Amino acid sequence: MKKVLFETLSDYSFENVLELGCGTAKNTKWLLGKATRIIGLDFSEEMLNKAKEKIHDKRVTFKKADLNENWEVDNNSFDLICCSLTR
Repeated sequence: MKKVLFETLSDYSFENVLELGCGTAKNTKWLLGKATRIIGLDFSEEMLNKAKEKIHDKRVTFKKADLNENWEVDNNSFDLICCSLTR
């Protein structure tokens, strides 16, 4: 999945990215080179803690969220919404 994401988005830049199922931030670090602001959502507190250990950048916000429920994000405020390895 990571390879597909990189190949598909490598020629683009984004203001605001919503990363669904951000997990341990494997894609977040790469997305930081393409985006001004990223919000990463994941249901696992453990995964989010690992992501926060890896990424120390004020442009990134990690939030706990169940993707099957309403998400606490502003509607219509993202240039890119990406999702990989979620169910």
